[in-house]
Amino acid sequence: MKTTDILYSCFLVGLILATCIQAECPENYQDDIEKCMAGVTITPQMGGAVTSLTDVDEIKRLCVQGIWQKTIQCLSDMYHHCKDNPTILNNMDKLFSIARWQEGAELLCKNVNKIVYQKKCLSIARDDVMECTLRYANTFSSGIQSLTPNSPVIYKLLEACRFAEGSLECMSEPLSRSCPPQIKHILLSTMSRFLPPICDHVDKYGRFIQGQSRTEDVEVTD
Repeated sequence: MKTTDILYSCFLVGLILATCIQAECPENYQDDIEKCMAGVTITPQMGGAVTSLTDVDEIKRLCVQGIWQKTIQCLSDMYHHCKDNPTILNNMDKLFSIARWQEGAELLCKNVNKIVYQKKCLSIARDDVMECTLRYANTFSSGIQSLTPNSPVIYKLLEACRFAEGSLECMSEPLSRSCPPQIKHILLSTMSRFLPPICDHVDKYGRFIQGQSRTEDVEVTD
């Protein structure tokens, strides 16, 4: 399983029932991260997390059926099983933050009724969100395809972070036009909490910030 495949899933907010994880840290931990998100039907090419967060029925399913919590628990269990493997923990910390995911799930789910009440405005915004996100997804796919198997992992991460930034932009303007500011704030705040922590250090042009001027300064291991 390639690192980019893991990133795809980490950007997805439409999470499904967790699959059982081994009681010890698996060598193929990347595959088990995927298992925690098994059954996901949305991908970056389909608009990913963004289109899920503009779908009221999907939001209700994630919250009411407890899918968020089951997936977060699955990842938390895996993190615990790998607590004695600093290399794997380091890589997990770059891909997801359980604390942030918990915050995102709580923020979204405690506001389900407000979101459902604004179903009409989200329906209006959804087409524009999807169209914009698909454009970013095509750019993302082209960027990944331009890399070779020997390209540094960090370049793949940069492409993924560009896609994440673009996804937030795609939500912002349509929600501003169609929905109350509070709904926009809830959805953008939720989405931002599910982005890989490594993207905290990347601006929308794929440049590292916060004092890191070269991509080589950030170490990522396969």
